[in-house]
Amino acid sequence: IEKLQNEGFTAEELNTYRTQARERRRKAMDMDSVWMSLIAHHVRWGWDLDAMDEKYNQLLDGFDEKIAHEQLKKLFPLDHYVQVTLFPKKEKAD
Repeated sequence: IEKLQNEGFTAEELNTYRTQARERRRKAMDMDSVWMSLIAHHVRWGWDLDAMDEKYNQLLDGFDEKIAHEQLKKLFPLDHYVQVTLFPKKEKAD
């Protein structure tokens, strides 16, 4: 996280994210619950159902290196995290 805080994301990393996000959404659209949820949200907020895919792609395409870096710094401040160390479980002596 510290490296990303200092250097930010590359265009290649964000393009990989966009590709993966589109693929995850495409697979999720095969599930009825996803469709029902999307339709419910669009109806509730008065959004255009016909523009659903177009809006999603606009959001992904507009998510650039600068926005990603700003959000990373906002959501993962370096002075506000916990380091956790995992140790193997000790076996009980018989």
